[in-house]
Amino acid sequence: MRTLAITQNITVDGSIEMLGDWFDPQGQGDVDNSALLAELRRQDSEADGFLAGRRTFEDLRGYWPEQSDDSTGISEYLNQVQKYVVSSTMTDPQWQNSTVLSGDPVEEIRSLKDQPGKDIVLTGSITLCHAMIEAGLVDEYRLFVHPVVQGRGRRLFPDGFESPGLRLLEAKAFGSGITYTRYARLLTWARRSHGSACKQRGEPASAAARACGLADLPLMAEWVHDAPQAPTVLFADRSGLGRAGLHGSFDHRVGVLDDE
Repeated sequence: MRTLAITQNITVDGSIEMLGDWFDPQGQGDVDNSALLAELRRQDSEADGFLAGRRTFEDLRGYWPEQSDDSTGISEYLNQVQKYVVSSTMTDPQWQNSTVLSGDPVEEIRSLKDQPGKDIVLTGSITLCHAMIEAGLVDEYRLFVHPVVQGRGRRLFPDGFESPGLRLLEAKAFGSGITYTRYARLLTWARRSHGSACKQRGEPASAAARACGLADLPLMAEWVHDAPQAPTVLFADRSGLGRAGLHGSFDHRVGVLDDE
């Protein structure tokens, strides 16, 4: 399954809605952005799908194709990458290598993830981001934090949304003061660490949680077959990732799983 990664520029106080002039797509004046651009290009090389809502898509389409002397490489990448725009009104995207997704966004993007390929990156598109987060389709969050407090604006996560836990995969700082952090959902990381052992959430997982007295935790459980006779369940809460037995054979937390 392909990774769906939300990549956002974000302020220190958590806003991804650009209401001021804190974000410059072409760089920041005389600041050396070579390391930051190298990171962006590395991520671009690992993605072959670019996802956006209609408004973000139209903003990008109206800006980047016109940048004939773009030294960042962003214009070239956006022109050639396969783009997907979620819209119920757009019929002609008017940008090469673009496909309109006009159906149910959750089902359309779930289908995209099931297709072979590299990462799919979603940026901007706050309403679409919120829908994908709430649907549980986002695997990674890649955040470029700008040293700015905006004091207003919409946030990355929907109001009231809670995640049982995220695993930090990378952290970098750049000369401009921007920092980059990359997080995976704990269960996304678990699937990668435990390979085909992880299957889909289902009633057996809920039954195991109840049998072990874990029903009150904010569970996000997956089947994990450690052995045919001792199936277990991965669960996540704010303290990390743990395991519980299907029939109450493990009636306590086993602790946080390390990388394997």
